[in-house]
Amino acid sequence: MAPESETRDEAPGQAMPDGIGLSFDQVRTLLIQAHKTTMSDDDPMLMLVTINNAFLGEYDKLLDRHNEALTAFLVDQAHEYLEVARVAAEAASGVGVIQETCRKHSAAVNVCQGNMKWLAAITAISALLNVAVFVGGALR
Repeated sequence: MAPESETRDEAPGQAMPDGIGLSFDQVRTLLIQAHKTTMSDDDPMLMLVTINNAFLGEYDKLLDRHNEALTAFLVDQAHEYLEVARVAAEAASGVGVIQETCRKHSAAVNVCQGNMKWLAAITAISALLNVAVFVGGALR
């Protein structure tokens, strides 16, 4: 039950202040339409209207609390998912930088490999010339 400070003040025969529930007049009209019977102002059955309206008011407060809690939870989850997505995007852009560096390095390696072939050929020719000069000097 709600504390006294949270109870709703309502005039007898009126619906809940926030529009929840039915007023006594609405209940009487409904009974006349559905059952073709009337009810006096002091009929004890009208206590059920008051009780049910109070129940609906408390249920509405409970739904509001659940809605706030669920909204807060979903906001927290959304922030976590966005953070994970941001980290993944940064990692993906980092992968792209690494891939680009590897491509550049690969192109440089290809150039170096071509240069290495030329340098190996020059070294081999130089070595053959040195041997030829050494052998030619020894034969003289």
